[in-house]
Amino acid sequence: MAPARPPGKSWESYAEFMLRKAQEDGHFDNLPGTGKPIPGLDQPYNDQWWLKQWLKREDLECLPEALRFKAELHRETERLWRIPDEGDVRRRVAELNERIRRMHARIVEGPDLDVSEYDPEEIVERWRAKRVARG
Repeated sequence: MAPARPPGKSWESYAEFMLRKAQEDGHFDNLPGTGKPIPGLDQPYNDQWWLKQWLKREDLECLPEALRFKAELHRETERLWRIPDEGDVRRRVAELNERIRRMHARIVEGPDLDVSEYDPEEIVERWRAKRVARG
């Protein structure tokens, strides 16, 4: 703990003195990140930079429900191509379409939910093409 501020010295000059002394004593040597570029320095300024970093660090999402659903739907669609059985693909598409219908049937927070149901035949055709391409 730092000693008490001497009488007659302003807080500002005392703080400057303490910082200079700590620097001379080597307390700022070998700090993590020393000599490394500051992340995001080349990005345009965003006044909520700290919030974005916190959400990323804590692995949290702060998206409206509509955007969260669309992202989840995209991930689920990408998983379709790895399903080995056509019947399972059709069942999964039917489940996704049911979820889409449920989302359209209620008020959803966020931007318009411009998502249409999947055409099962089109999805199965794409699934088959991807399987043939993989060999």
